[in-house]
Amino acid sequence: MNHKKNPIRIIFITITFDPEPGAQRGLPLARWLQDRGYEVHVLTGYPQWPIGKTFPGYRQRLWMREEIEGVKVLRVPLYPGHDTNPLRRILTYLSFMFSATFVGIPLIGRCDIIYLYEPPPTNGIPALLLSFLYRAPIVHHIADMWPETVLSSGML
Repeated sequence: MNHKKNPIRIIFITITFDPEPGAQRGLPLARWLQDRGYEVHVLTGYPQWPIGKTFPGYRQRLWMREEIEGVKVLRVPLYPGHDTNPLRRILTYLSFMFSATFVGIPLIGRCDIIYLYEPPPTNGIPALLLSFLYRAPIVHHIADMWPETVLSSGML
């Protein structure tokens, strides 16, 4: 499928993305889609998983644009926390939700398709707003069901 003239624009929304180790599917899929003529933009947070601290070479700021292997990435701030403390974990998810909604959406631009990658369910808020603004369908990729994730993480 070649969309070179008017490429279909896909926005990935994910709390983790390369170089985070848990985001191994995101970059290869984004590159695969771009190789087939789609225009892919990623809306994500600053890398912090699994250490719960912002990765070296990054610092939390209002936003940052970068390109990774030809994929355009927009990073927005989040509270970097990944431990068993439920309040810190919730703060991580909520902070990304608010940043992606109020900073990311105005900066990411139009979309034809929204690719919502994995839980947490709070990622659905910016996806729903983008869907409403651009009348774009949401493809929700769930590789790990949320209830099992919560149970196995010790959050309950």
